[in-house]
Amino acid sequence: VSRLLIVFVVVFQLLGCGGGGGSPGSKSASTGSSGSDTGTKGSGSGKGSGDGGSVTPPRVTDRVIFLADADVDGIDELYLGDTDTPGVAVKLNAALDAGGNVTDFVVNADHTQVLYRADQDIDEVFELYLVDLDTPGSSTRINGLLVAGGDVMSEFQFSPDGSQVVYRADEDVNGVFELFLVNIATPGFAANLSGPQVSGGDVLNRFRFTADGSRVLYFADEVTNGVNELFMVDVAVPGVSTRVNGALTGGGDVSADFVLTPDGAQVVYRADETTDNVVELFIVDLAVPGVSTTLSGTLVGGGDVGSGLVLSPDGTLLAYRADQILNEVFELFVVELANPGVSTRINRNPASGGDVIADGFVFSPASDAVAYVADEDVNNVTEFYLVELASPAVSIKLNSPLVAAGDLTRDVAFSGEGDSLFYVSDQDTDAMNELYRVNRSAPGASVR
Repeated sequence: VSRLLIVFVVVFQLLGCGGGGGSPGSKSASTGSSGSDTGTKGSGSGKGSGDGGSVTPPRVTDRVIFLADADVDGIDELYLGDTDTPGVAVKLNAALDAGGNVTDFVVNADHTQVLYRADQDIDEVFELYLVDLDTPGSSTRINGLLVAGGDVMSEFQFSPDGSQVVYRADEDVNGVFELFLVNIATPGFAANLSGPQVSGGDVLNRFRFTADGSRVLYFADEVTNGVNELFMVDVAVPGVSTRVNGALTGGGDVSADFVLTPDGAQVVYRADETTDNVVELFIVDLAVPGVSTTLSGTLVGGGDVGSGLVLSPDGTLLAYRADQILNEVFELFVVELANPGVSTRINRNPASGGDVIADGFVFSPASDAVAYVADEDVNNVTEFYLVELASPAVSIKLNSPLVAAGDLTRDVAFSGEGDSLFYVSDQDTDAMNELYRVNRSAPGASVR
């Protein structure tokens, strides 16, 4: 392979073979972006059945979906590999038009189908295709007919049950981006899902299904050109939208990042909703859209809530980054959704000039700790820290000592059980990023 371009990797276990009973199992991993927009990861599970007779232990196989120019240098395509047969991968996409590439993909919840974006039929005309993992190389175009100059953009999603797809495109009017909904059972027949756009308005590149798949939240300047807000639409009533955020002060905007609670009942978003140029966190109950409550704590003069909002797995806490205490010193705070406005700083005092890194923090699976990347000890030297939420501001450094000029990227994760963590760093050789694992019980002793 002359150049392996991994835009996103999905690893999942398929259990069950012979007569043995199976149980669900999953694991997932991801890597960086190609420079285009990234896809969304999936994790997988499998099942088996038994008849009560002799039992053959279930065979576990790890399958990996990846993008690479494995066959033609500079032509990125979609492949499926299996660790039982390393070095052998099956191409998933259909034949590409000359010059065509696959750019992004997502996997459905039961890990049987993949949606991918490619200029497969016409070079530089990007559309959306569906392929079954059982029939690689045979794909179906999902999107409706595109107006001349139109394209499907790189963010698209399966509904939670996998029966529908929502995507963003300038499908009807070139240069006007809207949301479209397609039923998998009727590919090519798309409904315009988003509400009518004011002249100059567009749907922007953040949207999410609610947990039950009944509604989609999206970000657009739908009512006033240049004023970005958060909207909700019922998939059963396409084209009829409701504004979710509270009334904005003059000059205010909703920022593009928002998070939904696991039950789909509430949404948290950033906005300078109350005071122009003062970005805070707000929470809205979707049963009463347009009625917001300030979630973040009181900000110091000049302070703002920064990008990157992380909800705890149990859905009760939100971690956010803000210069809430000292202007221009971004630290990490946790707030209970049930107790808005009362937040706790969880990092310890950083070195002069130090900050918690944007998008570099994650909750433990049990929602009892947060791991984060910061230049907490030495300014401009980013390292990996863990805080038990029972002991805020008492941080433990996780990474092993760094080589001179080494530091961490923002790519960090807990294992599924929460007993170990992963991080990417040029820990051993400057400018050579590698993947490390550290046990939560043995901080400072990582393994590459």
